[in-house]
Amino acid sequence: MNANHNITLRVVALILTTTIALSAQGFDLVRYSVDGGGGVSVGDGFTLSDSIGQPDAHVVVATDGLFLLKGGFWVVPPEPRIPGDFDGDKDVDQTDFGTFQSCYTVPGDAGLAPACVGADLDRDGEVRLADFVIFQGCYSGADVPADPGCAQ
Repeated sequence: MNANHNITLRVVALILTTTIALSAQGFDLVRYSVDGGGGVSVGDGFTLSDSIGQPDAHVVVATDGLFLLKGGFWVVPPEPRIPGDFDGDKDVDQTDFGTFQSCYTVPGDAGLAPACVGADLDRDGEVRLADFVIFQGCYSGADVPADPGCAQ
């Protein structure tokens, strides 16, 4: 019985010592997450990739002025967005013009559909002649790479 009592006291002493040692640590990580899943998401000409177990203890902001991504340590500068390239094939052509036409607004319209936000090239909340002038300046033709700085 003394042997069992002695083992119990040693276990309790070990637990107390470990608890006190751990509470004495001076480290404090206020916020963190381990983002899991991994993979690639593609849509509307944009690609987002992540990795399994990517630590997210430091906030990094990536933005192109229209989209914002806050996240962990993998920082790769995004490719420049080409104004008017709605299908993401790096040219501004007749296919993109069809998308632009479907987004054109007239006075009294209720506002832009979410899919048409990218067609508002001057970012004034509507797709009109001023946006067409920018689109026309960015037009490159099929399979001819467009200039990402064409709207400036």
